[in-house]
Amino acid sequence: MPFTAVRKAFSTEGGLRIADADSLYQIFLNVMLFVPLGLLLPMTLVRRSFFRTLCLGALLSLAIEAVQYFFGMGAAETDDLIHNSLGTGLGYGLYALQRRCSLMRKKQTNNK
Repeated sequence: MPFTAVRKAFSTEGGLRIADADSLYQIFLNVMLFVPLGLLLPMTLVRRSFFRTLCLGALLSLAIEAVQYFFGMGAAETDDLIHNSLGTGLGYGLYALQRRCSLMRKKQTNNK
């Protein structure tokens, strides 16, 4: 069931609070693991797009989860797929930000 780790990490009893720090840490690690992929993948693609990068990150995550499932290594969870894809998307956001800053700097240099 999706978002099991999120429900385990947070509690809404008496307001939103952290219920399980270990689950929250695992979510953080799954997201951060794929940020470099989202940052570097667009640099290698001829046709760059958020959608293409996100799909490739999700496919890689799906492949990892399938290996874990079929070989009984670790736990294959839909949450991991979601969190890894989120990390890929965040990485692409950093790529887009870096590219925009680079283009603005280049434009400023050319105007001088």
